[in-house]
Amino acid sequence: MEDIKSLKIGEETAPLPPKNVVVGGMRVEDVNGSDGKKVGTKLYLTCKHPDQDVPIEISKVKYNKDDKLAVSGTWMNLDKEGKIPFNSAVAHMMRFYMVASMGQLEGKELQTVADDKGFLMVKAY
Repeated sequence: MEDIKSLKIGEETAPLPPKNVVVGGMRVEDVNGSDGKKVGTKLYLTCKHPDQDVPIEISKVKYNKDDKLAVSGTWMNLDKEGKIPFNSAVAHMMRFYMVASMGQLEGKELQTVADDKGFLMVKAY
């Protein structure tokens, strides 16, 4: 930043509309609570949205759980065998998009839906 003293508030921009995105990559990152302690590890899918040149990151999924729609973060807690737990949101998403491993998500086209704040999440139902 050249001159921080001259910075002003920008215009409000409309959120990206829900459209199919293509997964270009992924990363995992530890998430800390307000007390600074680790609460878990989250998966971030780096995706190409057709309305934007810059990739976006998605870290939530909406899926069918017990015959109801549920929304969850893409938490990456592993089971005792080092695998994604069968009933986790990430596992539901993987089964919906018919992938057996995380690497198979790369290049995959995913549907999106907006949450109540307008942020995009993976649609897996």
